[in-house]
Amino acid sequence: MRAPKWWILVVILFLGALASIIGGAVWYGRRRALYYDAAANLPAELNAARAEALALTPADLLPDVPVADSRNAALLYQQITATDRGGPEGESFIAVAKGIATASDHRTVKVGLRKAAPLLRLAEKAAALPDCDFHRNWSLGPDLLLPEYAVLRKTARMLAAEATLQCESNRPEAALHTIWIGARMANHVARDPICIAFLVRIAIEAIMDRPLRRVMCRYSDRPDILRLVEETDRAFGPDLDVEHALRGEVMMCRICTGMVRSGAVTDGYGLNARILSLSRTTAADAYEAHSISF
Repeated sequence: MRAPKWWILVVILFLGALASIIGGAVWYGRRRALYYDAAANLPAELNAARAEALALTPADLLPDVPVADSRNAALLYQQITATDRGGPEGESFIAVAKGIATASDHRTVKVGLRKAAPLLRLAEKAAALPDCDFHRNWSLGPDLLLPEYAVLRKTARMLAAEATLQCESNRPEAALHTIWIGARMANHVARDPICIAFLVRIAIEAIMDRPLRRVMCRYSDRPDILRLVEETDRAFGPDLDVEHALRGEVMMCRICTGMVRSGAVTDGYGLNARILSLSRTTAADAYEAHSISF
């Protein structure tokens, strides 16, 4: 007598459930082993990092020689940030810089540039200084605020719009000087040894690149202007330094994992870690070791 079809279905479901349980147990065991292995490897990773002189503490990110105030552009950028009050003309500045502005945009930008003239002159003074150190309190880790970045990107958009208007009014030398200010600002921002500073530099350079190319194309028959273009291009500074940008990331990760260990992070410390019922210390050690290795 053949078994009923429903019995075959029950067997199939049972075997499927059993396979899922076994597979889940294997996954669980392997994942836990990976975390414990990584956590156990933390001392070796720290020793290797020290051997390579990686920044592991906030003190490691301080400059070898303190930057004198008279040479420090950051102090002027902080003044710009403290006095910035925002404004509704942002889209108009972008439109002018991109060459797609309406007559209304041009009027708005000209009024905005008059209002922003004191801030732009501060940016010009900052650009002429050789160093930039914001004296960041790196020990704050993820709680560290970086208000200058957004304001300096906004300042770059204003400079790009101003340079575009200067180019269109047949003042290429003035336009290139304005672009030079933005280029130096991009170079200064990237002195912070973290990835976001690296990205802000790229953003500011992209903003200033458009008016630079416009001057170069519009005055391509002027060797004197092309020489100034070449000089202005050098103001962007050396090539992007990824190693410098990553220098502070290990230290930031160590502060975050320290917060996990201490219980300062109360809303969970990683989905996998919670599923695997790992202790805070094991999870933090594993994350830190993996970050240093990366």
